[in-house]
Amino acid sequence: MADSFSAIADDVYAVYYNPAGLSQLKGTQLGGAHTAFIRDVNYEVLGFAYPWGKKEGYSRHVLALGIHYLSVAKVERRSSDSTEAMGTFDSTDASYGLTYAFGFSRSLSAGVTAKALSQRLDTYHSDTFAADVGVLYKVNPDASLPVSLAAVMRNAGTRVSYVSGQS
Repeated sequence: MADSFSAIADDVYAVYYNPAGLSQLKGTQLGGAHTAFIRDVNYEVLGFAYPWGKKEGYSRHVLALGIHYLSVAKVERRSSDSTEAMGTFDSTDASYGLTYAFGFSRSLSAGVTAKALSQRLDTYHSDTFAADVGVLYKVNPDASLPVSLAAVMRNAGTRVSYVSGQS
């Protein structure tokens, strides 16, 4: 199903899938998750959304914060000509975003997220900025089988450029 949720995003997790979906909130939401994968890989998500200017069936304005953090600990360091480990290092990817969504009507909404991205890999690091833009259109919001159309552009911004040195 991949990103099919972008057409029905209607909770705080719309911060990731489609920022326009936040206009469907009827109240303040806080959501988070921690996933521990194998081999010291962890993924954390935290989102907070505050809607105001509520209308019937949608919110006119929504402000949201989203944090996504992936970490991999204790990756074995090796040289190209050896099978022996030469110690370990850590790696992290993080995204810190601020989102604004606007509901034009029950059927049409748009949203934009400005985010700071940070990547760390051993002694290399990169920090950059990006934006997500989303639009959500509900063709028939009152139907028993509603149809929604969505368009989302993610991570539009500057390229990642690694530099060496401790951060």
